[in-house]
Amino acid sequence: MPLHAWVQVGVLAALFIALHWNLLAVMGAIARRDPDWSHAFLVPAFSLYFVHQRRQAILAADTRTCWWGLPVFLVGLAAHFLSIFPVRSIMFQGYTMIVEILGLVLLMLGPKVLKLTAFPVAYLVFGIKFSSRVWNVIAWRMQLIAAKSAVVLMTLFGVDAEVKGSTIELWRGAEYLGALNVAEACSGLRMLIAFSALGVAIVYLVPRPWWARLTLLVLTVPIAIAVNVLRVTITGFLHLVNPELSAGDFHTLIGMLMVFPAVALFLLVGWVLDHLFVAEEDDAAAADGRPDAVPPPGEAR
Repeated sequence: MPLHAWVQVGVLAALFIALHWNLLAVMGAIARRDPDWSHAFLVPAFSLYFVHQRRQAILAADTRTCWWGLPVFLVGLAAHFLSIFPVRSIMFQGYTMIVEILGLVLLMLGPKVLKLTAFPVAYLVFGIKFSSRVWNVIAWRMQLIAAKSAVVLMTLFGVDAEVKGSTIELWRGAEYLGALNVAEACSGLRMLIAFSALGVAIVYLVPRPWWARLTLLVLTVPIAIAVNVLRVTITGFLHLVNPELSAGDFHTLIGMLMVFPAVALFLLVGWVLDHLFVAEEDDAAAADGRPDAVPPPGEAR
């Protein structure tokens, strides 16, 4: 890409940041103060890394002005201002900013560069905070799922447990042992969002067939939910041992440690998918007489 084009891109980027500075400052403050969105700082870093991974293809791509990007940008800009007033939604301001970026890339660099950068730009959606209304609805439903599922698991292990709303009541026969409240922080929504961002990044970076990638994407949500159910169940057992272990810093530590089994399970599923059809492919190669066929044991190629 010629030097003057880079200058134009730099000037536009500076103007774009200046135009959205207030939004970026608010989003930065949210990432610093809200533990549910502390991962948001990493999202732009991942996005830039994705661009860096494809830098050779991007630099080699034919660039041209594509005027179809102008209406995309203008629609995004108009929607952005509507999100400021009268809608007043940080969530929609963030989403419309992403639309503006896509429009600018198409306008300034053309469809080939847009094709290479669309995913890194769209990935920024993981750093945009949900509105409180959306968050509360999803969190409440996930609290109920976590509470009911944890009661089932605890009952299987011989613990008398009942669920009332998002509260788990623990019993030993007729003796009441206390209640465990599955609060919003235990809903698993925080893990779901952060783990989804990580899962999508892994799916994008690791080359796999489309069906394997799609399977991993679909399984991201149930894996996050299942691990959170495990977290609530463990917390319930700890509450029986010592109620102080189910609250405070120790409770927070358990939540942080749950990331490891979630990632391990995700990688295990990926490994299974990678090896699922190896035997069939090798048999087909042998039948076709292809040189990449795997020979029988003890027999040279």
